[in-house]
Amino acid sequence: MPQAPEADHLPGAGGYDFGRHVALLVRDFGLSHLERIEEAVEAAFEELEPMIGPAGGQDGVHPSRQLHLKARELFVKSLDGPADYEDGPDLPPADAWDAEADKCWLEMLFLCCHPSLELETCLAWTLTTVMGFGVGETAWMLNLDEREVRQRTQQGREKLVKANVAFGLPSANGQVERVDVVQRVLYFLFTLGADVPDPVIGRHLCQTVVSMCFVMTAHPETNLRSTSALMSVLLIRAAQMDARPDRYGCVFVLKEPDRRLWNRDILAVAVQFFNESIRDGQVSLFQLEAGISLAHCLAPSFDETDWTAILRQYDLLLELAESPIIELNRAVALGYHSGPEAAIEALTSLAERTTLQEGYLLDATLGEMCFRAGHLSRAASHFQSAVEKCQYGPDLKVLKERLQACS
Repeated sequence: MPQAPEADHLPGAGGYDFGRHVALLVRDFGLSHLERIEEAVEAAFEELEPMIGPAGGQDGVHPSRQLHLKARELFVKSLDGPADYEDGPDLPPADAWDAEADKCWLEMLFLCCHPSLELETCLAWTLTTVMGFGVGETAWMLNLDEREVRQRTQQGREKLVKANVAFGLPSANGQVERVDVVQRVLYFLFTLGADVPDPVIGRHLCQTVVSMCFVMTAHPETNLRSTSALMSVLLIRAAQMDARPDRYGCVFVLKEPDRRLWNRDILAVAVQFFNESIRDGQVSLFQLEAGISLAHCLAPSFDETDWTAILRQYDLLLELAESPIIELNRAVALGYHSGPEAAIEALTSLAERTTLQEGYLLDATLGEMCFRAGHLSRAASHFQSAVEKCQYGPDLKVLKERLQACS
């Protein structure tokens, strides 16, 4: 299996100890105690983290293990009948601590992403319990109010407790469905982190998603070929982050990112995971997305991009999942392969068949292709329409620049 990039090679500081400690205690004492467990872990961090820091624990004790002992102690004290939980199950030995904590963290993720839960509940619960974000941060990122975040996580917990859902990784029966839900949640959260206006929160979220996906690749129950493909997709996007800090999502500025800012160490690992994903010939959505992205990244220059190969992979992608966004991106590739007039024809057809025109990306892309074709008046009309629809600051800035260029 490919090795993960060094932590300092990835965007953001990361940090996921909160979720690992919560997961270990949920495994040992049950999901019904989740609220008390989270309070105990928070209190342990407040008490001990300033003292042990990153250098190590006291008296030779693993620092994470020391924090966990304190969290367990505080949890037991919070119970009405602590005698029933005096010690709990034995902790893993120090030399196996990280591997066991990671496995529990993964098991907690699969619990929070149970197929019986709504996607919004999976997202809110993963952000708070698995990744350690506060309720306020989670509400802000998901565009919910704090009451709804608390309500969703509580209802999710109560539903799984009532159904007596087991804590653990998926068995062979239902494995693909369970892994698919988790993959979709991680993909959504990485995209959320890349788009969020606060770069500190966004990069922390992206780093944590990458760490979580890497843990998935370390366990046979969750390391499907599609998991390796997802890991490749995430790493490719992570490698490009510094090259497009304020223009993420602008399909019409594809040619502008500074390739010198791409992190080649991360891209090299992304290639390894992609090769792992195609070993037995299986095809997945993430594998095709990774293949398209790597065709861009590995080309010696933008002008030497293999647009024929990219179009072929977009066609395969559309066979697996019909999507207006995929069609829009394919039209952009078609514009670079066959010229802007071909892209305009494809985009005009797309506008007649979908509701994409309600957003700004279709107008923005049509504007760019009309501009490249020399239809400046039509380009200005599309850019003006996109400006009126766009509410995302960085993209709005680019759109106004393109509109001005038409005059």
